[in-house]
Amino acid sequence: MNTARAGLLATLALGCACIIPDTDIDVQPNRTNPGAVRIVQAVAMSAQANEACAQEPGFEVCPVPPDTVVPGLIEFEDQAFCACEGGGRDGNAIGGFRIFVEDPDVDEEGAPRDTLIGAFLLDVDPGAESLSQYVAYTNYFPTSLAAQRSAADAYEQPIERPASNLQEWTLGLDTTVDLCNDNNGTPVGEGLHNLRFIVTDRPWPFPVELDRNGLPAKDGALFKRDESQDPLVGVPDTPAGASYDVVDFVFRCVDESSDEGIDVCTCEEAEG
Repeated sequence: MNTARAGLLATLALGCACIIPDTDIDVQPNRTNPGAVRIVQAVAMSAQANEACAQEPGFEVCPVPPDTVVPGLIEFEDQAFCACEGGGRDGNAIGGFRIFVEDPDVDEEGAPRDTLIGAFLLDVDPGAESLSQYVAYTNYFPTSLAAQRSAADAYEQPIERPASNLQEWTLGLDTTVDLCNDNNGTPVGEGLHNLRFIVTDRPWPFPVELDRNGLPAKDGALFKRDESQDPLVGVPDTPAGASYDVVDFVFRCVDESSDEGIDVCTCEEAEG
């Protein structure tokens, strides 16, 4: 055995001797949010999968959430979303749709323990330090609006895992959702846009309070929160144990007055 090889074996042996087994490890502090929130959507099930699910007592097909708008590009055949002139409204605006989320944390009676809230963020700059300027469509989706228990009974009891505790929001319940013209009354403009949705199971956090030296102030082991400022909407409060999930949509707005828009747009006069 040459010297280099002997040295390598000695190093490996020393490294193995330093591995600490993961038994009897007590993580501090205790977990206060054992179940993570997540956004859920229906997936296509094959005939073979449904046949297998039908073998389970009480099931005819595999339980999945109801259909809704899927992440990625929001696009419908022969339908364009249009940026309308003069404050007009898009006659092709997307119809009302639901967002489904689930969180396994329940109380002693089996009711959801966490309040789930969310926010839409439009065209976020990857280098942005603050997300508040990107919060969008609060006219359709207030950032303090809590999800409600869903009536999707077929998905309430999945196979071989705990109840889903499915919750939901509905956008555009009484109207359409005009992505290109009505971001709180403001037009969005032509081109591709990224729309991110974030859901979390803790309230939006307040900024950290700063001391006289401009450094984060602490109250014992915790940072002080400055509740005189607006909460940081779109930022999950992970120091307080928050879990969160994110999904991205992409949509394209066509200029009504462009050559393409003349052929595909159906703009209407805004109500009122």
